[in-house]
Amino acid sequence: MKKYVYLFVYALTFVFATTMLEAEECSIYWLHPGQPPLHISEGYGAGMGSVDRTEAFFRTHLENCRSSADSANYKRIILMLKQKKNACCVALYKTPEREKFIQFSIPYRVVLSNALIIPEAQRSKFEPFINSEGAISLPRIIEKGFRIGLAKGRVYRGLIDEMLQKNKNNPNLVKHAGSHNMITNLIGMMNEGRIDAIIGYPYEAHYAAKTLKMKADIISIPIAGMDDYGLTFVGCSKTEEGKEIIKKLNAIIKIYRTTPDFLDFEEYWLDPSAVKRFRSYTIKEFGK
Repeated sequence: MKKYVYLFVYALTFVFATTMLEAEECSIYWLHPGQPPLHISEGYGAGMGSVDRTEAFFRTHLENCRSSADSANYKRIILMLKQKKNACCVALYKTPEREKFIQFSIPYRVVLSNALIIPEAQRSKFEPFINSEGAISLPRIIEKGFRIGLAKGRVYRGLIDEMLQKNKNNPNLVKHAGSHNMITNLIGMMNEGRIDAIIGYPYEAHYAAKTLKMKADIISIPIAGMDDYGLTFVGCSKTEEGKEIIKKLNAIIKIYRTTPDFLDFEEYWLDPSAVKRFRSYTIKEFGK
């Protein structure tokens, strides 16, 4: 009888140890960009950043995985993804260069392109330059002398960068050179009437307006000639550990990426007009 008891205890110990080993093997070092409203560590909207909530969601649904996290700029995030065996970042664009050392998930979210941000009360001034698809002509409003705020040094991509290069000496293109809170400062300038509009991502402009407690609402208008949206992915170290994490994440993403709760992580920081576009593009890309 004692022999069977010992065997039973040994079997239990083996199963427990194996389970613990599996849990230990799934360890994730999450890295997130230290910029609101992706990651908001303090102040208005703390913990409600789109990356904060997305990362927390994945943590909850990854069974038997231990997680730790750190905030960093993208330069350090890329370095950690190269050096560590289990590093992951929720907010990454996929490029051929990055694919050499990063294992990417399937896309989990559409991200609206840079748009023209204006006070809603001033929309009538811009109506003549908006086409039937609801997009505004950037060349025409530059030509008409609208004062447009820009973040100096930012790469906007596509037609926007082309037009800014062509008009680099135009005094109506107001470039903010500060290293921090550029969009918030530009929104403040627009609120004071010093500029007519800014170019930026809808989510960052909406967040900036909220932090400034602006009484007037702002809206975002797509810029004609720009892509409607981009795609964002989770990226992990291109190791056996990273590939296994991505495999688990892909299964979660397929189930939840079009659910209302998951979509709210991004929609929370969008103005109403941007929410409509975001939902439309999500259905177009991922289906219902």
